[in-house]
Amino acid sequence: MNANFDDVAFFDLEKDSRLYLVFENDLDPRRILNELGSLRGKPIVPGQTVLVLDEIQKSRRAITSLKYFNQDMPDLAIIVAGSLLGVALSEDDSFPVGKVTLLKLRPMVLGKR
Repeated sequence: MNANFDDVAFFDLEKDSRLYLVFENDLDPRRILNELGSLRGKPIVPGQTVLVLDEIQKSRRAITSLKYFNQDMPDLAIIVAGSLLGVALSEDDSFPVGKVTLLKLRPMVLGKR
């Protein structure tokens, strides 16, 4: 990532309960970025920072916010992961279809060949 971005803003929604509250207000991407930047003590800058939201299944509102990030801040790179995302989502859940690219990742082994 460092080859493409100056900064990585990593947030784990499972470990940090404050993050859940960030998404419970409105889903305005600018407000959310300001609050996340405040929590980490450094602004999140579209085009320079990649935003990583780990364990996103912990907040359905965070999942829904992806639609608004896509619409209102297309220059912001966002990576989301959720080890139990498929289990957490049901037919009744809102999911930003057409706004999110899903990739299935498998465990990787790093080492010398």
